[in-house]
Amino acid sequence: MRFARSHLTMTTAIAALMLPVGALAQQAGFAIEVGPSADDYTAVRVGAHVQGPVSDPATSYVRGCQGSVMAEGDGVPFEVTGMMAQLNFTAAGDGLRSLVLGTPDGLFQCALADDQGFAATGLANAGPGRYTIWLGADEGAQVDARLFASDRPVSAIELFGLDVARLGEPRAGRFVFAASAETGRQELVSGGTLHADAELRPLSSDYCAGYGRLDAADAVLTLDQATDRFSIFALSDRDLTLAVVDPSGHVTCNDDAYQLNPGVTLDNAQAGDYQIFVGGYSQGGDGRYDLYTSEGAP
Repeated sequence: MRFARSHLTMTTAIAALMLPVGALAQQAGFAIEVGPSADDYTAVRVGAHVQGPVSDPATSYVRGCQGSVMAEGDGVPFEVTGMMAQLNFTAAGDGLRSLVLGTPDGLFQCALADDQGFAATGLANAGPGRYTIWLGADEGAQVDARLFASDRPVSAIELFGLDVARLGEPRAGRFVFAASAETGRQELVSGGTLHADAELRPLSSDYCAGYGRLDAADAVLTLDQATDRFSIFALSDRDLTLAVVDPSGHVTCNDDAYQLNPGVTLDNAQAGDYQIFVGGYSQGGDGRYDLYTSEGAP
C-alpha cells in the first residue's frame, strides 16, 4: 500500500492507534484488523481518516459506479480475522461520491454516496480474509473522509447529526395535540408496528437505549401553542423505549417510566412539531404498541 499520495489515521472504539504517517510510510504494508466480538454486548468498530487524491474511474471496478477513486495501491485494507455474522463498511465526508469494496474472492461492489457524502454497504456472514476499500470523489478532487468497519450499521445521524428535514414521512402519521377534556389524554396510535432494527443511541449523546428505525419518525405530534407541561407515552406487551425530538432539536429518551413502558414529560413545551421514535429495548423481533399524549404527567 502506498502512502506517498494519501494519508490515513486510524482509530478504534476502544483505543486509538497514533502512529505518524511518516512511520507508516516506512513499512512495506499493513492492514487494519477487525474480527467478531467476544460477546453479544460489545460492539466492534474500527475507523480510519482517509485523505488523498483520486485518479482511477470508479467504473473500472464496478459498472455504474460514480466518481473517481484512489489509486489501486491506495485502497484501505481490512483483515477480517474470523467469521462475522454482519460486516458493515461506512464512509462519510464532504464531496464523497462512492465507496468501492473489494472482497477476498476478487469481486467488487459499489455503494453510492448521498448528497451529504454518506455511503454504506454491508455483508452477511463475512468470512476471514482481506477486504479493501477505495473511496471516490469527483475527478481531480481529493478524498477527505471517515471510514468505518463494524459489526453494526453506523447511522448517518451519528456522523452528521439529526436533520429533521431529511426524515421521511412518519410511519404512523401526523397528529395535532388535542387532549380530551374528560380524560386529559389523546390516543395517537393504536396497534402500531414496532421496528426494532437500528440503535437509537445516535439520537442523543447522553442516553438513548433500544432499537428502532431512524429513516423516519414513528409519529409527529404538533403543538399549536406552547404549554406548561405535556407527556408522550407508549404501552405494549414488549419492553419499549421512546425518543422525542422537540422543535429545537433537543432529544429526550426514556425506557421505563412505568414498569416496562416508556414515557417522556416535557415542561415549558414550545409550539411546533415533536418527532416521536418508538423502539424496542432489545433488537429484532416483532411487536405492537399504543401511543398516547396527555396534559401534564402521563
